[in-house]
Amino acid sequence: MRRADLDALERVWDTLDVVSVANAQAPVLGYRGCFVQDGDKRWFVSGDVVTLQRPQGSESRHDARGDFERMILATAPADVPVAALTGLDRG
Repeated sequence: MRRADLDALERVWDTLDVVSVANAQAPVLGYRGCFVQDGDKRWFVSGDVVTLQRPQGSESRHDARGDFERMILATAPADVPVAALTGLDRG
């Protein structure tokens, strides 16, 4: 992922509301989410929750519109069928 893309993700992250997600689990079947890593920071998106994991701990935020997830998926290699994986057409 390009530095400009990571910077754009950081800007979206800064706009998301903090949420508590005790014991959140990804679905057992189907699309489970996506992630991106930048050094010791790792963002994981599942459903409408983005979790930032880093050595100091983790924090989760609500991505109701799916903007953060869409941005990660848009940077996937061209041979990945992103449209088939996203499930983001929630209307």
